[in-house]
Amino acid sequence: MTQWRTTAALRRALALTGFGFAYAIVLQAPVVVVLVSPFLLLAALGLLQRPASEPQVRVDLRHRVLHEGTGTVSDLAIDDASDIEQVTRSAALTPSG
Repeated sequence: MTQWRTTAALRRALALTGFGFAYAIVLQAPVVVVLVSPFLLLAALGLLQRPASEPQVRVDLRHRVLHEGTGTVSDLAIDDASDIEQVTRSAALTPSG
């Protein structure tokens, strides 16, 4: 997948902010607004500084056919990585059959 997605940390910050503001309104506790405001500020900065370009990703396996007990190497190349700070790559097992 070569599209930008939000991280779990950003989703948690937005959820915490939403629940905090709701809690502050329902229970009339303005101190909670003060406590969750930094999370809102950091989440907003994260959304505003989102990279504008879409990365071009190329994946290549060195060996296409594997025999029992052998392994391979998977190469990952990313073009236009100037705005990329972190890359996460996950591989899932496929059902054999």
